[in-house]
Amino acid sequence: MGLKLFRTTGHSSLLDTQSAVAWQRRTKATGGNPVAMVVMVSVWLATVGNWPLWLALARAGQLSSASGYALAAALMVVIFASVGILGALFAWRRSVKPALYVLLLVTALCSHLMAQGVAMDATLISSLRAKPGAFFSLSLLLSLLVVYAVPTLWLMRQPLQQLDGLQQGARNLAFVLLCLMAAAIALGLSSQRIDAVMGGSAKARAMISPLNVISAVLQSAAQPPAPAASPAINTP
Repeated sequence: MGLKLFRTTGHSSLLDTQSAVAWQRRTKATGGNPVAMVVMVSVWLATVGNWPLWLALARAGQLSSASGYALAAALMVVIFASVGILGALFAWRRSVKPALYVLLLVTALCSHLMAQGVAMDATLISSLRAKPGAFFSLSLLLSLLVVYAVPTLWLMRQPLQQLDGLQQGARNLAFVLLCLMAAAIALGLSSQRIDAVMGGSAKARAMISPLNVISAVLQSAAQPPAPAASPAINTP
């Protein structure tokens, strides 16, 4: 009789609703924050994503001493901080994953081109726009599999924490400030060595992904279009 009365008075539906709301709150609270995903992807891009840069430094003998490893660590921190600041602009629940997918894809493409000895600059961007199919090969598929597919599959499986705009904005801003501090410390400790190794070589600077793509795109956009050839005029 008591159980029947409990069901007919609507207490059971009320409890079901409260349980559903509580479950949704726990789900939103236990998901991964967009900033945490930006951190993980930034670490991946600063290490695995830039493997042609580390390989080139090793071949040049720059990683044969403790100071060389300190140089590589400083560069990794600067790359991590730069990618992190860029990712923080999109570290919102609806935009973080698409933005990270794009960064991973761009870095994978750059890794393939740099492994072939091709520097990412404005000229290359123009060539890619003109003949994109000329750069596809089996090694490109391998780079896409390692640099892009592995972290992308991980990202797709991660639930996202849902915070209000003010809370998420505060976390994004705090992360940007931490990235700026980390980059400033790394540059302050290794600026002379970085300038000696990277400053005098445009090709070396063009190997830092995905920052090289952003720089190349901006340079390509700033270049004036080539003037069209005027038709010849036959005079009698």
